[in-house]
Order: sequence, then structure tokens, then C-alpha cells
Amino acid sequence: MGNGTAVQGRATHVTVGSDRLPGAAGSPAEARRFVAALAGARGFDPEDAALVASELATNAVEHARSSFLVEVSVTGPLLRIEVSDDSREPPALAAEDQWGLRIVEAVSRAWGCYPTTTGKTVWAELGE
Repeated sequence: MGNGTAVQGRATHVTVGSDRLPGAAGSPAEARRFVAALAGARGFDPEDAALVASELATNAVEHARSSFLVEVSVTGPLLRIEVSDDSREPPALAAEDQWGLRIVEAVSRAWGCYPTTTGKTVWAELGE
């Protein structure tokens, strides 16, 4: 996916960057750096964005055991981070090993998950 506009629900998300990464141990750190750079360049807190990206990417690697797509978009005052993987299993906040999602929930304005044709996308929004 390149730069462009995607419509999900009522909001229009303008994609500012995306990257497909392998389901490897170093990929969450790479996603973290990628998202932090995009967030900082657009005036969003790069540390919070990096933390969210790292947690979502780690879930893709550890639980979905697949490569993943990280996509960053802007909707007005919001930065949206999405991580899509090949697992259809939705994340479970109540699961004992999902402390990373509790961090995402604490740092983000909102977060959620939706199914895709090949798996799922987990997203989080930062900003006002």
C-alpha cells in the first residue's frame, strides 16, 4: 500500500507511510523507528507513537507469527497506527499475556480491531 486516502467508517484517513515487515524478532524495533519518524515529522509525540507501534508489531510477531503491514495515517488532529497480520484471531485485552494491549489502551485515544480478507488489523489513534 502506498500513500493515498483510505475510507473506513466515516473518517477519511490520509496515509502518510506504510511498510511490510517480516515476522522476525527485530521487526517490532524497525516498526517503532519507522512510526516514530513519521509521527515526529507531523507534530505528534514520537515516543507514544513508537510505543504503540512496537506493542502492536510485537503482537503480530509473537501471536500471529506472520509478517505484518504497519500503516500510519492522519485524520485531522489524530494519528492512526495500524498493524495488519495474517491471523484471524482478535487480540484479547483480558488475556494474561496481553499486557502490551493495556499499554496501547493507556497511551492511545482509542484502539480496536477489524477483520480483513487475510487476517486482521489492529489500530490505535493518538492525538486530541
